[in-house]
Amino acid sequence: MKKLSIWILMIVFIASMFIMGVGCKKEAAPVKEEEAVEAAVETTTAAETTENPSGEIVFTHYWSSGSWKDSCDAFLVAFNEKYPDIKVTRNDVESESFKTQIGVMLAGDNSPDVFSYWGGARTQFFVDRDLCMDISDIWSEYDLDSQFAATTKAAAATYNGKEYGVPLSMFPMYVYYNKEVFDQYGLTAPTTWDEFLTVCDTLKSNGVIPIALGTKDRWPAYVWFDAILVRTAGLDFREGLMAGEESYTDPKVLNAFAIWADLLEKGYFDPNHASKAYGEDLATLANGEAAMVYQGTFAVGTLTVDLGMVAGETLDFFKLPAIDTSVDEAIPVSYDVIVASANAKNPDTVKYFMEFAASVDAQKIFKQYIQCLSPNINLSEDMYSDFEKEEIAQMAGVANFFPYDLATDPAVADEGLTALGNFLANPGSIESILADLEAEAAGVFGK
Repeated sequence: MKKLSIWILMIVFIASMFIMGVGCKKEAAPVKEEEAVEAAVETTTAAETTENPSGEIVFTHYWSSGSWKDSCDAFLVAFNEKYPDIKVTRNDVESESFKTQIGVMLAGDNSPDVFSYWGGARTQFFVDRDLCMDISDIWSEYDLDSQFAATTKAAAATYNGKEYGVPLSMFPMYVYYNKEVFDQYGLTAPTTWDEFLTVCDTLKSNGVIPIALGTKDRWPAYVWFDAILVRTAGLDFREGLMAGEESYTDPKVLNAFAIWADLLEKGYFDPNHASKAYGEDLATLANGEAAMVYQGTFAVGTLTVDLGMVAGETLDFFKLPAIDTSVDEAIPVSYDVIVASANAKNPDTVKYFMEFAASVDAQKIFKQYIQCLSPNINLSEDMYSDFEKEEIAQMAGVANFFPYDLATDPAVADEGLTALGNFLANPGSIESILADLEAEAAGVFGK
């Protein structure tokens, strides 16, 4: 891509990031007050240290409401207990507004020292424009290799061969299903694509929506594009497409959409998906109107705490089966990360914030409040339920990849989300839709 000024790139970035991605997910419900107090006490006790540095740090984040805000509150309280002489100035920004503001802040004179972000192409975008701090020395000083698996480090922390982020939460994607509905119709979790289609047929014939979906906010549509493409064209092709090395008009992409169109034609998806926001689709799963939803593990908190399902009893999950068994298995995984600004005004204090964010003590707080899986491999097993342990086990030995809007250039992802919406509204026009998308991608990637 031809070099442009940072400011022009920021304008493109802001326009493309406005309504994208994982930040659209619904907040998990907060933990009980007594659990929060217990977590804070345990964390601050464990965090005692003889080191007593001083300084200031500005932290800007999108955890501005619900249990995410509660987790941030507890995180900063615990940080202050460990480093009482470091003053943290926090800037709470609503998630969607954050997407439009952070690029301007980093490129201007109002850059925070550290900020929350989404691992993948979004962080890569800033790294490529020299707006993020290389924290490789911090990673080495605190031996963070002993805290994170090599695969997690490579996926969420390492960009252009150096470390730029600390992973804070991890969300693999599975098919969650209403076990009571399955039991009612004598269904079990499918292990093959044919079995999956049979399950869908049985549900549809009994008046149950097989697959819950809400695409009012656009982003939930990408999960099915990713799922089908990776299971037919393979991860290498999909990664090449995300990098601009493959074409959206390739027959492999058209084949994926043909399979998706067939599922739509058979009536397997909620017919009212376009009018449902994320969260509303989960409600149809909880009340039995729909039987399955393909989503990240961040959906579990909403389904269990907010909507009354019981993990392992009324709620269960399975990996979406292979479509082409000759294609290697892969699971989409997203990460929240802490990143430092290249223009941090207080760079000397950044390492203490990063070290604490990586620690078991800090990650325990986020695990307890937002019910995420922790990227830190040293978290005690007793922090996880049997249901969560199975979610982790299903990832073993399986390649991971970033979901669509975190895997490609933000400008292409934005156009892609629009293209997916156009396809859902008019599946018969997919060839012209993909031609337009490829033209946009070619411009961004300089093909």
